[in-house]
Amino acid sequence: MRPRRTPVIEGVERIVYNVSVKVESHVIEMLDSYAKKHGLNRSVIIRRAIEKFLQEKSKQKPNFEKEKSKQKPNFEDRLQIDIKVLSFKVESDFLRRLDMYAINSRLDRSVIIRAAIMEFLKEEEDRVTVPTAKVEKVYKIGG
Repeated sequence: MRPRRTPVIEGVERIVYNVSVKVESHVIEMLDSYAKKHGLNRSVIIRRAIEKFLQEKSKQKPNFEKEKSKQKPNFEDRLQIDIKVLSFKVESDFLRRLDMYAINSRLDRSVIIRAAIMEFLKEEEDRVTVPTAKVEKVYKIGG
């Protein structure tokens, strides 16, 4: 992973990394649907998902047994899963925090990214949206 230097903004040079992770194609479809609905791009959603995940999980003690107990699909099942590569950009400080969490929790970075995305999308899907009324005209009374 090579860093990419971005233009200097107010005297601060930012270093941005391109991160790639393999995910199932239905996850990309869910991301695209959410992005279209909210007028965002995938990278913004993924960064938000990871940020939220790191904030919530960093307060908890990692449960290694839970992750170890997950069984991987056998070879034939893996051939049936449609896997795609998802790429997004992150700044160096963000990537450093993600990597520190990965090291401390003894998990691969990609496992954390996939978990963060899935948790975020599930929470957003489960969230009940409250209908709002659109105000068309405001009338002034008594004056």
